[in-house]
Amino acid sequence: MTRIILLLAAVLAFMSQASYALEATGATTDDGKRVVLFPDGTWVYKPGSADRKKSPPRQSEQLGSVIDGGDGAYTVRYDENKWQQIQQLSEVAEYSLQHKTGDAYAMLIFEDAELTLDQLKQAVLDNTKRVASDVRVVHHRRVYKNGREIMVLKYKAKIDDLALTYYGYYASGKWGTLQFLSWSTTADFERMEGDLFELLNGLRLN
Repeated sequence: MTRIILLLAAVLAFMSQASYALEATGATTDDGKRVVLFPDGTWVYKPGSADRKKSPPRQSEQLGSVIDGGDGAYTVRYDENKWQQIQQLSEVAEYSLQHKTGDAYAMLIFEDAELTLDQLKQAVLDNTKRVASDVRVVHHRRVYKNGREIMVLKYKAKIDDLALTYYGYYASGKWGTLQFLSWSTTADFERMEGDLFELLNGLRLN
């Protein structure tokens, strides 16, 4: 749905990079290391960003298509019969996908910064509220996948008169921060939720 993509452009401009969404500022320590300072007084090291080359999805008869991202920090296995890669929905997204038969989308954003999951949740919701109305959390929990803690967040928002439902997996550690965000119109979400869950659940943190 073209209208969804156009309306999301405003949201993605704010939601794209989690570390800057918290209005963090950069600083350099006496020994020359770069850090990110947050409004609450906390800080984390910020490694230098390297140019990343997007690898094409690996084809496997057993696994379907596999995306490698974040300089090896994560992989995503997905069903190419349901999903296709499309032009990036945000300039900082490593990968963007669209459902082949329905109005659903997904995006993977990786950053060289470490946040707490609470900071990440705050950034996502606060910045959605800047450009959307009626932002409401539907579901929030923590799960573990291959020994790594992941925040599962489902929430609703309205942009202009269009109601959207977002469903995402979020994780962060010394390796960086990952946002794996999917969404559809709220009217379509119940029908698409199974495929969205299957896609998100294909995530593996390495």
